[in-house]
Amino acid sequence: NLMPGVYTVTEQSIDKYVPQEVHRVTVVAGQVATVNFNNVLKRGNLQVIKSSEDNLVEGVKFHLYGTSLAGIAVDEYAVTDKNGVATFKDVLISGSTPYTLEEVDTEIRYVVPEKQTAPIKWNEVTNRDFTNILKKFSVTVTKSDREKRHCSGRRKTLRCCLRNL
Repeated sequence: NLMPGVYTVTEQSIDKYVPQEVHRVTVVAGQVATVNFNNVLKRGNLQVIKSSEDNLVEGVKFHLYGTSLAGIAVDEYAVTDKNGVATFKDVLISGSTPYTLEEVDTEIRYVVPEKQTAPIKWNEVTNRDFTNILKKFSVTVTKSDREKRHCSGRRKTLRCCLRNL
């Protein structure tokens, strides 16, 4: 029941959708005028920077998971390149509850890094850093003679870390 004329139509923006452009429509008496809006969920990116004590940073796998602002489950994986960078592209925004980001299949020579939270915001890149620390240990060696007796004063302690195991 609109009067004939030119109208400007806008869709009220909802936080999980990309804002829509304003549409102009001409209403003619006795005809139907149609305006279409396509809702597109907001997305962002996450970049993970990997470092390690032994500088082995290529091929490290990361897992990003949680529930998006739209209520859709997010369960994605990314692997680092030769520079130690893993990128999650076009991830649904997380809203007030950030996603969880973890390193998976961590090599045995490293201490497993703690999980981190990762909020994903619209049209932004979130950055997170993960560092692998080599596991360290010490070994005490006791020298003994053929009769399995300990030789006094022959104890040595080696301090090591796990490398290339």
